[in-house]
Amino acid sequence: MKILVIQNRMGIGDMIMFLPFVKAISNYYGEQVSLMVKKSTKASEYLNEEKYIKEIIYLLTLLWQLALCQITIMKLMLQ
Repeated sequence: MKILVIQNRMGIGDMIMFLPFVKAISNYYGEQVSLMVKKSTKASEYLNEEKYIKEIIYLLTLLWQLALCQITIMKLMLQ
């Protein structure tokens, strides 16, 4: 089973507040979790040694999200 936890709050403190919940999800399912966070949390600097986290994925900025949405829409329109 693959588990993705998305935490879209901005800072380090916000990330630290959510860690007990992330760990609880990992323990409940008995699996490591992938964690998607904003780059401003600096999660890779202090969470890369945690056994319950499989990988840290950074959320795209709004500008990149809009660009990807436009590309997807264009592909759909061309089909």
